[in-house]
Amino acid sequence: MPQKISMFALSWKSDTDSLAEYRPRIGALISALGSALLFPFIILQALQGRWGLAALFAATAIMLLVNVWAVNKRHKPFIPFAPVVAGLTLAVCISVWVQGHNGVLWSYPVLFIGFFILARRLANLIGLALILGVSFATWQSIGVSLASRVATTLFLNFVMINLVLNVLDHLYEALTRQALLDPLTGAYNRRQFQKRLNAAWAASQQGAFLLVFDIDHFKRINDAYGHDVGDDVLRAIVELTQSVKRPEDELFRLGGEEFALLLPKATPELALQIGEAVRRRVESDPLIPHRDSAVTVSIGVAGKQIAEGADRWYKQADLALYAAKRKGRNRVVYFDLLNEVRDVEPASPSIEGAERTKVA
Repeated sequence: MPQKISMFALSWKSDTDSLAEYRPRIGALISALGSALLFPFIILQALQGRWGLAALFAATAIMLLVNVWAVNKRHKPFIPFAPVVAGLTLAVCISVWVQGHNGVLWSYPVLFIGFFILARRLANLIGLALILGVSFATWQSIGVSLASRVATTLFLNFVMINLVLNVLDHLYEALTRQALLDPLTGAYNRRQFQKRLNAAWAASQQGAFLLVFDIDHFKRINDAYGHDVGDDVLRAIVELTQSVKRPEDELFRLGGEEFALLLPKATPELALQIGEAVRRRVESDPLIPHRDSAVTVSIGVAGKQIAEGADRWYKQADLALYAAKRKGRNRVVYFDLLNEVRDVEPASPSIEGAERTKVA
């Protein structure tokens, strides 16, 4: 219930911004529409001999068209949208002060425009300023009765816009989670793994390591205890790994009982330490009560330095994983292409049981 309430609560600043990607195009569309709407006013002011206003409207229309051109060319707007919306807000307040009812009508579209082309916090600030400014101007030019109605209806629109944007942000966040996360375990999915692996490979810094691991004899667990218990084991493996890994490390479920852990900055010793910590934590935790033998994992480790591309990097870690399987499972194997440390027992007691071996 609290999550449902918070989704519909008035947001001053949303962590998720579902419109961020579309705001430049929305701003360009509104700018094009605004320049078109200004054209009859330019003609009207010119016919009435108000050349100053005609020139001001014409300059505004030209600047809006320049913004449209800039966005279409994938450049930043010639005039940032925040000053544009702030200027429209000021213009509406002045219009209400001078023209009364006619100016009030323009306050509603300007309120909407701000929320669709500005970040939420800034849109809220300018929106509140619009409500206060228009209400005060209406009170001064028309009277307190209409001013109270204008303030109430503007604030109601302000609240409803926030509620609608909250729902959009909530849906966007849910869709994003579905696109990035494995629904069973909450770990990143294989699509995100490929994306992050490519990014880690393309990054300039060295020292990235990949751990690939899976659950030993997982089919036997499903056959003996059922898929519900198997699913519980998968979720528990993710929780245990999350408790061992560093905050910057990323955990992925590749499919079935296979997982990957991407270490962005590490050494061979640290990669083996983390792998061995995962192996020990899983083995020591009673994941299936009353089972005679513990649930175990086999882990393959490969460093970015000796790989020849992201796919090859994953292949090397996978080869190390299968070497761990061949050596009896429930162990960590390090892929060493150069064979410089083959059969060398790690010096650190924290990684006792891990092996470095050539897996060519």
